[in-house]
Amino acid sequence: MHRQALLLAILSASAMGSVPEWGQCGGLQFTGETDCATGFACVELNPYYSQCLAGTATTTVTTPTTTPTMVSTTSTIKSTSTTTHTTTTASSPPSATGFIKTSGMRFTLNGQQFVSVGSNAYWPALLGYSDAEIDQAFSDIAGSGATVCRAFNEVTSPQGVYFHLWTGSTATVNTGTDGLQRLDCLISSAKSHGIKFLIALSVTRLLHFLQPRTEPKARSKISCFGMTSAFIKSLNPNHLVAIGDEGFINDPIPHNFDFPYQGGGIGIDFEANLAVNTLDFGTFHDSWGESGNDIAWGQQWITDHAAFMTSANKPVIMEEFGLTFTGTQRANDYTTWYNTVISTGLTGDLLWQAGSVFNGTETPNDGYAIYPTDPVYTLLRQHAAALKARG
Repeated sequence: MHRQALLLAILSASAMGSVPEWGQCGGLQFTGETDCATGFACVELNPYYSQCLAGTATTTVTTPTTTPTMVSTTSTIKSTSTTTHTTTTASSPPSATGFIKTSGMRFTLNGQQFVSVGSNAYWPALLGYSDAEIDQAFSDIAGSGATVCRAFNEVTSPQGVYFHLWTGSTATVNTGTDGLQRLDCLISSAKSHGIKFLIALSVTRLLHFLQPRTEPKARSKISCFGMTSAFIKSLNPNHLVAIGDEGFINDPIPHNFDFPYQGGGIGIDFEANLAVNTLDFGTFHDSWGESGNDIAWGQQWITDHAAFMTSANKPVIMEEFGLTFTGTQRANDYTTWYNTVISTGLTGDLLWQAGSVFNGTETPNDGYAIYPTDPVYTLLRQHAAALKARG
């Protein structure tokens, strides 16, 4: 019902020839509607993106009809066109509560520092588990000291649980018990256990490994990340946005041309992407070793990304990392990486991946899963406590 009401509101605003709240109303190369709905004003967030917000102060925005040139670092744009329209600059809207925000290299929640630590878990909502089993999964995740769980919504066929489906050029959203109601259950359970979600959202027809919303390799200008993140924020300004990339670094020569340091050739330049102002935080993954010493390589990988974090003054999290060793060896090696996270000041980390046992049956294990009986599970709890204490 809420989705239907929102859709009707958007359609109604469109029918009146005006842009609803949060919609795009201007920007370089923008050719859409520029008049905001009654009560809202077109506010320039940057030269490439203006958005309808509530407010009363007046300003004039130039609408370019030919290629414009920027003449200052303020909101003034010079164009060969003389067409203008008068809009209003919004006063700052009241701060929303309950949403994660950023403050320098850290996250905050309702004005207090929020430490991002936890695990990945792709399976709870997608593999047909019962509500009780999903709740057990999040109880196990919370028991490890986690504050965040990273999940996915990818689907490519209507088999079992699926949230959306493309048939040719037609998109269908599944709101049934094997669709978004599963996601509702997931979010409800996570909330009841004090877990925040980091969801890799996607609406594509592509298989998981080709999807641009997790581990993308754009091989193009970083402008696509800026435009996409700005559009997402126009629809949902309260949630944080990141690329979800592996964090490839464009610095091959000093690192003996290791694959993850050849970012420019791969299509990802972590440092450049982190500078995009509509991306709130950075991510990187570490599920491999690029030398004879996986652990030492991982330490350097963490250290390098922490340096970019400091330079950009934005949060950076190790969003996926894992080792397939077993027993105490894996716990000892994770301890080394965790100590590096603490000492470098890295914002946080999310292990790949959480695991649970339902009626004697283990959830999917790709070699990385950590079940509550694994020695690493106790280490997760200890690391979460240490990271929270460090802040």
